[in-house]
Amino acid sequence: MKIALFFEHRDIGASGSYVERALRALGHTVTHFRKSNVADARGQDLYFRMEDGEFGYRFSREQHPVIYWTMDTHLDYPRKKVLEEAPQYDFIFACHQSGEKLLRKRGHRVKWLPVACEPEVHGRVNVPPAYTVASIGKEEGIPRKFFLQEVRERYNPTFIKKAHFSQMQSVYSASKIGFNQAINRDINMRVYEVMCAGAMLLTSEVEDDSYEKLGFIDRKHLVIFHSPKELFELLDYYLSHDSEREAIAEAGCRLAHEKHTYRHRMQTLLSKLKAEGIVRDNSPSHICS
Repeated sequence: MKIALFFEHRDIGASGSYVERALRALGHTVTHFRKSNVADARGQDLYFRMEDGEFGYRFSREQHPVIYWTMDTHLDYPRKKVLEEAPQYDFIFACHQSGEKLLRKRGHRVKWLPVACEPEVHGRVNVPPAYTVASIGKEEGIPRKFFLQEVRERYNPTFIKKAHFSQMQSVYSASKIGFNQAINRDINMRVYEVMCAGAMLLTSEVEDDSYEKLGFIDRKHLVIFHSPKELFELLDYYLSHDSEREAIAEAGCRLAHEKHTYRHRMQTLLSKLKAEGIVRDNSPSHICS
């Protein structure tokens, strides 16, 4: 199948690039376009827009079928823009269940499709242990910034700061625990980045049953905290119980690689489009190993 894939920032650590590699691995011909050259995309079997913080895409009647994978409906401004642009799409995939419900309520054809991991970028590497706790990303937001500061003060050595995506593998692989505090009680990319690298994920609760639907079992594949008090109790416990922590980390890593890569997500996406009659693909079947 010939697929036009639209996203702005084409580097190895961008979600659009993960999708591009996954689709090619599944045997499809993928051509990358940016917002500035949308009109150049012609003669494709599928027009696929990845959300990456850019809005204002406009597709013509000839560019059909056109789909959209939206990532940020949990944030006010992106949600507003997504709702404005949604009517032009034949089908939408929403990263969060709340986004799926909102778009369906507005009458759009939509399916929940969470983000995933990219083993090439996030996978475990053989590095010596270096950190008790790691969290790569922004420290803004309450209570995240307070949690991170307390973790930094209590559990040295830590790695808690922004970093280039190329550091994720080595940092999380060298860490006992990867910490995640989501902005809006949702499953974010850090969940998969930590698990894929083989650190034990300690993460905040979510507002729905997303963990259960994804097959993530608390205290088996990851550890979920529900309050500040429990957060630090769990950190103290798992940093002093190596075998339990390592077993959870290993189970989480294995599940991430076996069921939650971008290749898995693209298989789900294409299967849904076929079931809905949006695309027909006569290419050979590719099974994800």
